[in-house]
Amino acid sequence: MKGQLSETIKKFAGMFKNKDALRGIINSSLFDGSFEVSSNYLQPILKSFAISLPIMLFLTGQERIAVVVGIAYFFIYLLTSFASSNAKKVMDKIGNLPSAINATFIGGAMIILLSGVFVTMKERYDYFALLAIVLFVSLYVLKNIRRPMNVGYISEQISHRTMASGLSVESLMKTFVAALLAPPIGWVADIYGVGAALAVLGVIMALFYSIAKVRTA
Repeated sequence: MKGQLSETIKKFAGMFKNKDALRGIINSSLFDGSFEVSSNYLQPILKSFAISLPIMLFLTGQERIAVVVGIAYFFIYLLTSFASSNAKKVMDKIGNLPSAINATFIGGAMIILLSGVFVTMKERYDYFALLAIVLFVSLYVLKNIRRPMNVGYISEQISHRTMASGLSVESLMKTFVAALLAPPIGWVADIYGVGAALAVLGVIMALFYSIAKVRTA
């Protein structure tokens, strides 16, 4: 028992020496952490749009907001569930697992960047708010497509004995990334607006691609 524990600890420590495993964890954490930060700004836009629709008008106040937003998220979660189940098809179309992870990372950065542009433009043209919402839903879908890919890639790089620990490290790093990004992005939002904050977040993601890129075959 003691020998097995010692071996597990050794393999866990070795995970940080495994560049491929570490890059997989960084890639996943940066994407998910950035998603968490961006959703704090995009969700209110989605909610405002949902309650502006002329439906459920017989309800009033918080009841209507809760029902309409609930319906909107119900369809979003159905869509993301479908996307997650078709992750392999997306991977096959792109080529292989590492390429798919890299491509969707860049795709996520571009979506966040464009969301920022559209949020800024909606001050002049209302229809840009709808485009920003479409991109937000697309980001949700992309996140759920990536999840099976990230887990699959990380599991290929580390021992099955340390898989649970590896995913725990990934989760902690995601929380750390979100906590690290939230204050400066919040400052940009306060000074220059939500659109600028999202655009900056997208650029930051793109700049960190060099250390988040997983090695292709």
